[in-house]
Amino acid sequence: MCYRSAVDADHIRRVVEEHIRAENEGGLDATLATLSEQCVFDSVPRGRTFRGRDGARELYSATFQAFPDWHVELVDFTPGDDYAWAEAIVTATHLGRYEGIPPTGRQITWRMAVKFTIHADKLGGETLYFDRLSLIEQLRA
Repeated sequence: MCYRSAVDADHIRRVVEEHIRAENEGGLDATLATLSEQCVFDSVPRGRTFRGRDGARELYSATFQAFPDWHVELVDFTPGDDYAWAEAIVTATHLGRYEGIPPTGRQITWRMAVKFTIHADKLGGETLYFDRLSLIEQLRA
């Protein structure tokens, strides 16, 4: 059995929290600055993978345009060796096109499970799991 030191777990938490803080502030450049060059974002429900900073720029640009007040709250956090699992609650107002759906002005909330990967002092990416149908139904598409 492998035991982790508190320093390692704290480091992982700091990397993730810095990234979430940048996301919540809606700053594209600040969010991208928290990522490793080789980052990978897998949106399992959407069947999409975004690779590298260019892929992350595409993902976050579309997200911040559709949901300018995007806010993520971590409600559970479990660090591993070079990753962390988390449960998060996302709240956002739909003010821009999302997956072809015109803005509705509706405030929506959904839960996600997220696996964050860590590369040294940067976020290496995320694997996102959420109920896409629930999100779409909230938009009443």
